[in-house]
Amino acid sequence: MKTILSGTSRLVGSIFHEVDVNFIEVCNSIFRIAYPEKILQNLAADNFLPDDPVKDNCYLVPETGTIWDLEVEKDQIICWNGTDWEILPHKITEINAAIQSFFFKADVISLAPVTGLNATDIQTAIAEISAVLVSEGFIVP
Repeated sequence: MKTILSGTSRLVGSIFHEVDVNFIEVCNSIFRIAYPEKILQNLAADNFLPDDPVKDNCYLVPETGTIWDLEVEKDQIICWNGTDWEILPHKITEINAAIQSFFFKADVISLAPVTGLNATDIQTAIAEISAVLVSEGFIVP
């Protein structure tokens, strides 16, 4: 234990800091797909208001409450618009879910078929619907 506390090993606080930094980097990668002009800087904290905020710098809300005189919910994003702090319309979790829906293959997303549809995955459902639209003359191949 003495070696851990006084040796060259990393302290617990520095490990937690690295986890926070990596978490923000991952969130920023997701965030920048939806808002390429904005940068997710850090977690928002009521006891840390940036002194000289830069336009399009944003902060992730870690828990529901009041931060910087704004009523916020967990996973919302607060952004400096050059004049005031604003809450962006989508939470990071909503942005992530929307992006994931585009990256998953349609043939592995299951669905409960509606009446008249036999497909059990999105790709097959699209093919069935397309075939009907072509056969009915709504789409000309």
